[in-house]
Amino acid sequence: MSTLTVINQDSLGHLRVEVDAADTNATCAQVIRSNDSSPLRTHVWGCDTLGEWQHLSDGQAVFFDTEAPVDTPFTYTVLLNLGGPTITGGPFTLNSLNGMWLRDPLRPCNDVRVIVGKILPKPACDTTSAVYWQSFADENYAANAGMFLPTNARRGIPITRTRRDVDTTLTLLTRRFTDRDAVLTLLQPGSPYQFTAPTAYGVPTRYFQAHDVSVTRLYQDHRKQNRDVTIPSTAVDRPIGPAQGVCGSRIDDLCAVYPSWLAVSGSALSWWDLERGKAGSGFVETATWNSVKAGFANWTAVAAKTWNQIRTGT
Repeated sequence: MSTLTVINQDSLGHLRVEVDAADTNATCAQVIRSNDSSPLRTHVWGCDTLGEWQHLSDGQAVFFDTEAPVDTPFTYTVLLNLGGPTITGGPFTLNSLNGMWLRDPLRPCNDVRVIVGKILPKPACDTTSAVYWQSFADENYAANAGMFLPTNARRGIPITRTRRDVDTTLTLLTRRFTDRDAVLTLLQPGSPYQFTAPTAYGVPTRYFQAHDVSVTRLYQDHRKQNRDVTIPSTAVDRPIGPAQGVCGSRIDDLCAVYPSWLAVSGSALSWWDLERGKAGSGFVETATWNSVKAGFANWTAVAAKTWNQIRTGT
């Protein structure tokens, strides 16, 4: 029986979606998220002639949903080949953990978590990296119209089209130079970014094209590392196309950890592990509360494990 398995990775800002259709003769799969009918991007071996579809390897494929809204339930529909069978599942929710996400849809390893709340101590006192949400400026919806002024008429004749989407300015506060650099690295390619926030803030999940970005020093003493990063932006459509993998699944991550293919072959990682993103440094696959409840009969069984064993699901 074909299955859809979804693993929340809330602290990383995405969900891992695993498709197993080994009981079919399907060769390609596409996963559609219901909230905006967007297909999940491929990051390995796409079915080129079909667009955002991914080849099945031994009937299996791994997708990463790096553009899901936070704190908003949605469902997934898996399409197997054009006109083939489907798998559905949900609802699922990516938990915000009281934070927001500044994302590069095409390069998800550059995604930046944006914290909501009180500013932490000065960098000299606390080495914790952090990017804070300051604000979205006033939203402007420009007219897409003109006026034709005929001779001897009291009123002009409007020529109208659908009003332009929002122009606004995102302002972030970075605590350390490395945090400033992380934001600039995400913006450096110049492609559209995505911003998602909990619904309580009234900020819809949108794609934006950033314009001229400015970095403001907040103190005359430039050694104080806090910076305001101001990002004037215009809402745009979702960019189309495949994406790089998440951190830990890219070839760069593999090369950073293993100096040779011999080291890779001796690492006990399977191809399935590599596709899941387990090759990179710092990858931690955390357990969800639901998986803990499902995996232990009672609190006595939980108490027999260490917190790290519970967290990593071992």
